[in-house]
Amino acid sequence: MAFENLVKIARNFTDTTVKKTGEQVQITKLALEKSGLEKEMEALYTKIGRHCYALHQNGETLDETIDATCAEVASLEERIADIANRIDAHKVERDGARYRIRFDDEPAGDEDVEIEVTDENVVNEIVDEAIDAAEDAAEDVEGAVFGAAEKVADTADDLAEAIKEEVADVAEEAADAAEEILGE
Repeated sequence: MAFENLVKIARNFTDTTVKKTGEQVQITKLALEKSGLEKEMEALYTKIGRHCYALHQNGETLDETIDATCAEVASLEERIADIANRIDAHKVERDGARYRIRFDDEPAGDEDVEIEVTDENVVNEIVDEAIDAAEDAAEDVEGAVFGAAEKVADTADDLAEAIKEEVADVAEEAADAAEEILGE
C-alpha cells in the first residue's frame, strides 16, 4: 500500500509539474510574440515621425499615409492587449496548479495535503529535477528494451540453430531410409 501511495504522489507531482511547465512555455511564447509586436509598433512610430518631420520640413500638413499608419498602430495595440490577457490567463492556470497528495481514492477531504510552491527558483529546481528523473527513466527503459531485444535475438539464433540441426537430422534419416529402400 505504501508503494502505491508513493506512486500516486509521484504521478501527481509529475502531472502538476508538467502542467506548470506547459503553462510557463505558453507564457514565454506569448511574451515573445508580444515583444515582436511592440517592436513592430515602435517601427511604425518611427515611420510616422519621419513622415511628419518630412512634411513639416516641406511646410505640408498630415496626409493619408499617417492615417493608415496610425490605424496599423491601433491594430497592433489591440493584438498586444489580447496577448497580455492570454498571458495573464496562462499565469492563472500555472499558479492555480497545486501539488496534491492523496493517500486513497476517496474524494478530496481532510486527509489531502496540499503543497504550494511560490518561489520561482524552487519551481525551476523541481522542474529540472523532474526532467532529469524523466531522462534517467527513459535511459533505463531504453536499456531494458535493448536487453530484451538482445535476449530475443539470442533466442532466435538458438531456435534457428536447433531448427537447422533438426532439419539435418531429418534429412540424414530420409537419406538413410532412401538408401535402405534403394539398396534392398
